[in-house]
Amino acid sequence: MLSLHQHRFAPLDGLRGLAIAAVFCFHYRIEPHSPAEWGWIGVDLFFALSGFLISGILFDSLGEQHYFRNFYIRRALRIFPLYWGLWCVLVMFMLAQKQFETGFLAWPAYLGNYLGSYALKVGLNHEHFNRLPAAVHIAQEKLRIQVGPYWSLCVEEQYYLTWPLVVWAVRRRERLLGICLAAMAFVLALRIVLHYFLPPQWVHHNEVYFWTLTRADSLLAGSSLALWVRQPGGVDRIRVGSITVGTLVAASALALAEWRWGLFHDVAFAGWMQTWGLTAVAGASCGVLALSLRSQLLGRFLTWGPLRHLGRVSYGFYVFHLLFWDCDRVVIDATAPLVPAWLIHLAVFAWVWFLSWVSFRWFETPFLRLKERWGGRGEERKAPATASPSGSEASAFELQENHLQ
Repeated sequence: MLSLHQHRFAPLDGLRGLAIAAVFCFHYRIEPHSPAEWGWIGVDLFFALSGFLISGILFDSLGEQHYFRNFYIRRALRIFPLYWGLWCVLVMFMLAQKQFETGFLAWPAYLGNYLGSYALKVGLNHEHFNRLPAAVHIAQEKLRIQVGPYWSLCVEEQYYLTWPLVVWAVRRRERLLGICLAAMAFVLALRIVLHYFLPPQWVHHNEVYFWTLTRADSLLAGSSLALWVRQPGGVDRIRVGSITVGTLVAASALALAEWRWGLFHDVAFAGWMQTWGLTAVAGASCGVLALSLRSQLLGRFLTWGPLRHLGRVSYGFYVFHLLFWDCDRVVIDATAPLVPAWLIHLAVFAWVWFLSWVSFRWFETPFLRLKERWGGRGEERKAPATASPSGSEASAFELQENHLQ
């Protein structure tokens, strides 16, 4: 097993890089029915990783002063500068085009994952708030900026606002673990009920896929894993064989269900995916995360240098990657069949990667350094170790926070 007693636990960066690569492949897939149509699972990997790291940080910080202040300052310094900076530019652009709608402010307020439901309720197109009306004209085509995928950032932010309160109020590891497992069962039951009682149009547009309360499975699964490894024995209690079998069972169930019923019906997920399928995805995502902590084979793959680097800049990559979706489409149409579409996608991937690195190096990092001064980092380094039986492992994971999506 790779040592956890290091500044950064390298496989987690690689896992983050794998997740963002999968999301890119989903959004830029060439064929509608190909393995890339499963790339959206990268979002669940992000959710599981966030639940794991954030829950560990919160649980390990229970005995410290300024529990809430330190946590929220660190989260704000990591998330807000890039996201709000981008939205300031986008809002100014829409104002300049005289096409601004107040509904778009739900995105910088981290409530955009409910805009699709709002649009359906008031009789608008489901995609009305997912593509900015501010358009640029190139080659006689309108290029609009895709913002719909930011729904997952909204879900994570709502998790950051609520879960610290639960951890602080409950405190006991066993009870928190029980809450996570019970909440996962509740989420599954809620999705099943909603699938049969929501208006058909809402089901057709996968509304349960975007709501925080119905998409908490992977966050809760990651949180459960964090609490599990904070008992005597720590990550050594993870049995690679058992986790591998469980992960393969979940993946096999998903594959068999796709073969039997299909994954998508037009734009809608099949009914099985909108209900129990998302729970299986959460289990598989958490299984991969658990294996990344223990499996030497998977660890060697996830510590590959380029994959780790991609993981470190994955937040910016996620924010930027669909800004160029329409431009990519126009170039493909203009150069076909001389230039293969995959080559243009590869160029976009490289460009977004470079842009994400520039953002991380020159814009995001200065804010991250402020955590030392404002987020209580210096105080914690001087404080004695916590009484957690797995404190050494926990502190190693906690250091991942600087680059957590």
